[in-house]
Amino acid sequence: MCLKAEAQPDIKHSIYFKDKKCVYDGDPPPNFDLKHWYWNIEAHSSGNFYAIRPVLIGTGANTQYDVLLYKLNAQFDTLWSKQIGGSEDDWIFSIKELPSGNLVLTGTTSSNDGDVPYGHTYSAKEIWVIKVDTSGNILDGNTFGGSNGSDMRSTILSTDGYLYLCGETLANDYDFAHPSFGGLDNDVWAAKLDTNLNIVWIRVFSGNFSEAGFSIEEVTPNMFIVGISSPGTNSEMLGNQAKGIFDVLVYCIDSTKNTIWAKRLGSSGLNDVRKCLVDPIEKKIYIVGNSQYGDLDVQYQTADSSMNVWVVKLDTLGNIVNSKSYGNKEVGYGTEEMSIVDAIWHNGHVWVTAFSRGGGADMDPRTGTTSNNNTWIGMIDTQANLVGKYTIGNVGDDTPIDFFSKNGELFLHSYTVSLNNNMSCTGKLISTYILNLGVAPLGLTTYNKKDGFELYPNPNSGQLFVQIKDSKNGATIKYKIVNQVGKTCLKGQYNQNLEEQQIDISSLAPGSYILHIQSNKQQYSKQFLKL
Repeated sequence: MCLKAEAQPDIKHSIYFKDKKCVYDGDPPPNFDLKHWYWNIEAHSSGNFYAIRPVLIGTGANTQYDVLLYKLNAQFDTLWSKQIGGSEDDWIFSIKELPSGNLVLTGTTSSNDGDVPYGHTYSAKEIWVIKVDTSGNILDGNTFGGSNGSDMRSTILSTDGYLYLCGETLANDYDFAHPSFGGLDNDVWAAKLDTNLNIVWIRVFSGNFSEAGFSIEEVTPNMFIVGISSPGTNSEMLGNQAKGIFDVLVYCIDSTKNTIWAKRLGSSGLNDVRKCLVDPIEKKIYIVGNSQYGDLDVQYQTADSSMNVWVVKLDTLGNIVNSKSYGNKEVGYGTEEMSIVDAIWHNGHVWVTAFSRGGGADMDPRTGTTSNNNTWIGMIDTQANLVGKYTIGNVGDDTPIDFFSKNGELFLHSYTVSLNNNMSCTGKLISTYILNLGVAPLGLTTYNKKDGFELYPNPNSGQLFVQIKDSKNGATIKYKIVNQVGKTCLKGQYNQNLEEQQIDISSLAPGSYILHIQSNKQQYSKQFLKL
């Protein structure tokens, strides 16, 4: 049965930006697509942050990628950067802090020299794990893989101090030897390493088509979730449970790699998984990805689009508790979609960010052409209901990169390329930036008309409307807007000749403010949020 609705969900919270830091603000530099945003940012217990990004070395046919490791202060200013790599392509995708304070970097390498002297003897990309201290000095390293090449997608540090990784491989030899179906296609792998980077075990999940392994997450120290996207029809891919063209497989394994349970989920179309998340209190499991249709395991769908963000809540036995998808409305262009980029568990909610093409339904009106991306942020509660949303839209492309958190604060790393770049710090064409996200109930200050003073809409992004019921025509109204530390940010006056007056607040930075009004010897003060 298809359960689908065109009505807007009951959005209960406002997402706004408490602060913004521009990492890069300027004109298009060479290799902008890789060099001018971080691939991963990790908060450190010292109060600093560590980040990585690739750097292109050499010219012409003699080019390869190395890694730049950055140390950032609490304001995201660069303290230092160090280059890591060998003579071939080297990539780092993840940073994790060990209990010792040292860092583990995980990615892939095609080198066996430079900073990878312990690399493979065969010619193929393999998994690369290195340990560095807080000054960026390499302490240890390891590689593993097989011929034909492998990729790394996800790394976690378990509560009992082990590293768990997952990804895909084209190999069926060396470290990834496993029964296969004879074709050269991707199989998903998971691995457990100790903090000395020694391999404890490796498990390969073998399918008869190409699979993708995007995420691994801990439920308990003896229970882990591996998220797999697969069109496979063989028994290990649970082919007898197939739903659509491409499905989501959820493998629950123990700390010794044995299967506890496995489920296959999906609609009758395309489905995939990008992130497995776990509620640390209730231990419920959230599978976050994309789904094309609102049928079968997709219990609710807002919009009829080519792809929607899909959130599935499972209990610890793998049973579906809630399953809902959100997107923009199909309006005939054929390019409408909402494709997930990242998700994070934060303060009792699943936060999702996606790039979106389209408009309506769960997205603000389309900005730019039909082929341009807008950045969408969604906040989803424990019943898989969308309770907060925000769309970053420019005429050009807006694309999210990833979430990270520190001390209860949530951050989104994103970028914009647009001629009307309203996310720029200096008005430039290209901006990569870090947003500190805030949340407040919609109607944070829903005031009663009986007090003689109203302001709306609240929260607000541009024009604030003010009504003062007890003021006479021609009366002089003085106002000032102050921020949370009491600094006056705007002030002015007007003559009361209309019941409703308008104050332009578009120049204010996102955050919480107080509007002070003086009229007829009466004073009023009310709080509002600038988005």
